[in-house]
Amino acid sequence: MPKINYFNYSALVIQIIILISIFQRRLIKGKANKFLIITTIEIFVTTIFSTASVYIDNLGASNVLAKYISHWFYLLLHNFTSILYFCFLVSLTDTWHKIKQHIVLKIFLFLPILINVFLFAVNFFVPKIFYIDPVTELYVRGPYFILLYLNASISIIYGIVHIIKRRYLFSKSELFYILSLYPLFIIAAAIQFFFPQIKIEMFCHTLAILLVTYTIQKPEELLNAETKFGNNMYYTNITKKAFINGKDTIHIVINITNYNSLREMTGYETNSDLSTRIASIIEKINNEYSLNAELFYIRNGEYRMIVEEKCFNKVDITVEKLNDTLKRPLPFQDLKLTLIACVCIIRCPHDISDFDSLILFSKDLNNAFYYTGNVLYASSLYHPDYYVKKR
Repeated sequence: MPKINYFNYSALVIQIIILISIFQRRLIKGKANKFLIITTIEIFVTTIFSTASVYIDNLGASNVLAKYISHWFYLLLHNFTSILYFCFLVSLTDTWHKIKQHIVLKIFLFLPILINVFLFAVNFFVPKIFYIDPVTELYVRGPYFILLYLNASISIIYGIVHIIKRRYLFSKSELFYILSLYPLFIIAAAIQFFFPQIKIEMFCHTLAILLVTYTIQKPEELLNAETKFGNNMYYTNITKKAFINGKDTIHIVINITNYNSLREMTGYETNSDLSTRIASIIEKINNEYSLNAELFYIRNGEYRMIVEEKCFNKVDITVEKLNDTLKRPLPFQDLKLTLIACVCIIRCPHDISDFDSLILFSKDLNNAFYYTGNVLYASSLYHPDYYVKKR
């Protein structure tokens, strides 16, 4: 019976639309979005090999080498999809640091990858996963084909447990959407296992990515429209997760304390131009010094940068450069503006150990009292008792 390719054709069209949408909507910043892009591209390439394998199989005998190559790459990449989706979930919960700290969690992450590579490497010499029948020249599943499904189930079970353990990091609707994808994966895998002529798995994976991009990773709820930095809601979400997960981060607070005065001087209609111009300076220096900080625009000249542990050693030199740059006159229209930028480095949770105190302290930096022209350090300014009383 000929295999059906219609689901693959539909999946390819949807995947192209998703990829275009991802870049148009600027879903490109942050670990979760990067893994979302990688997973989408991996599914796209996998679907191409799935489509090719079905097409070549339907031609009948001959084309033995092309059959083997298309099936080998399809099955190999297909088995990485559940692993990449798990990596996306880890990024979504912001818990990579926990996996790096625990050997058991590392094993659960890397074991499916090693098994996958081993199975397909061995299949060249001992064709137990699949083979091309030397007589009929047709694709045949091997006796150990079931191992591919068992291997993928490791990442699936690990992902479900990971999300349920950290369900408090999501709203009820987000948790529902994330967990609802797994039944979709399982049903699609079961259909294709028992009815191999119906190639539906990649179509279902595509629907899952589509659901994620329009229910969980929504740029209109994550990005500031003017600067294309993360917005206040996204900053709050990221910061709260870091405190809950016990993650070490450095927050760089940049408050333009005379922003409202500058806005009155230049005209309110140029408000977005001014905030975007300052954002471009911050982004340029962030890239120049490879700080890899996540960038946020809160409101009214308040910017934030969040740096992860691997780049802590670059923070001081980058922030000094940023502070010096912001002190220089800023050409804007026909004017040269003087920015009063209060720049402060906060090590969380070492300097400040809770979200509310961090927000209060960051807002207080708008007071002219704090401005010295030098980079400030929360370790020498922050007094916990004062902020406990203030709350």
